[in-house]
Amino acid sequence: IHVAEVPYLYVLPPDLSQVFPPKGSAAGNSPVIVRGAHFLPGATVMFGTAPATAVTLVDASTLVLRAPAGTVGATVNVTVTNPDGQSAIKYTAYTFVDPASIGPAPTIAALKPPTGPTTGFTWGLVSGENIAPGAWALFGTRPVGTFDVKSEGLARFVTSPSIAGAVDVTILNADGGFGTAPGAFTYVLSTDLDAPPVVTSVSPVSGPTQGGTAVTLNGSDLDADAVVFFETTPAAAVTAQAPKLTVTTPAHPTGLVDVVVTDAEGQTTLLVGAFTFVPPPTLESITPTSGPSAGGTYVTATGTGFVLGATPAASTRVRICEDYASSSGCVDADVTKTTVASGTTLTFTTPAQLAGTSDVVVINPDGQEAVLTHAFFFRAPPKILGVNPQSGSTNGGEVVTIGPSSARYPRSR
Repeated sequence: IHVAEVPYLYVLPPDLSQVFPPKGSAAGNSPVIVRGAHFLPGATVMFGTAPATAVTLVDASTLVLRAPAGTVGATVNVTVTNPDGQSAIKYTAYTFVDPASIGPAPTIAALKPPTGPTTGFTWGLVSGENIAPGAWALFGTRPVGTFDVKSEGLARFVTSPSIAGAVDVTILNADGGFGTAPGAFTYVLSTDLDAPPVVTSVSPVSGPTQGGTAVTLNGSDLDADAVVFFETTPAAAVTAQAPKLTVTTPAHPTGLVDVVVTDAEGQTTLLVGAFTFVPPPTLESITPTSGPSAGGTYVTATGTGFVLGATPAASTRVRICEDYASSSGCVDADVTKTTVASGTTLTFTTPAQLAGTSDVVVINPDGQEAVLTHAFFFRAPPKILGVNPQSGSTNGGEVVTIGPSSARYPRSR
């Protein structure tokens, strides 16, 4: 038996999972990203029976190419064939459309930062117009690792690794439209960059989900041109006062998030679990629901998100309003007589208020509020309108009628 000196190599066939965008101009030359697995150098791609051009192997799972021309309305299979002859087909994967049916092409106004290390992982923002939800981007011939459209004119990107040098940036919309900014981003060797930013802490460590909290980032090498994210949402109003940055939190869903900072050179760092977005309180019920207009009624409120702080002034407080929507007739309950028993229960004593129905408002230390409208009825004191008879014997025993007694309620809604 003769054993070959070179072992036989089994090569896996390619796998084709996605073609993006799934449509493009029938005139051809639209950029397309093909994703899958086991692609080899020299792989070819067919759109139906027409070959793609400028096929570039990014890595074993990604090809970037230009689609051929086709017939308007035709939907074709896309086939990837490796040099060893093995192939993969994605059926009805691409549709040729009339160029006039494609929406406005995306445009790129600026990238912040416009540079980053060749190792990738630069978190940044691209601004422009007509950047549609679901769009993706190419930096040179490499798809970015993440492309997150925040609005029609703003998207977050995370770069993939690449070689040093300036590259074009192309945004691909899902309808087949695309736009390119020549040389818009420059990859730089890490050895040519300054020290990266470092974030050691943030203060405060929590704020409302509605945003608007001023947060100080402590650390080193933090510059005024930095881009700051809370999780994946960009912060606003970044100002620097070495060695600190001050930013304003964006609106964000409830939860613990990372704080991410990218400096002007594109170096990105993150502080894991650094900030918590706190939901507003809810107010579900109060008991009792009525009491004298002179105040002094002991009331229990139930809801969620009540805060017990170090002092009464730093805890959830209560406000009574004739009309919360217009902020009219509002009186605060005494904080020294307000007790937060738990996150779902608090007690307070009603202040004096005009007779009638009032709204009850709970306010957390971060300014977030919850209101229960028409929740408490303030009763006016009784008023004696008549006494009959109005005189009688000093011996007593006289039957006297007092009334009718009535309370007047000057407000109604």
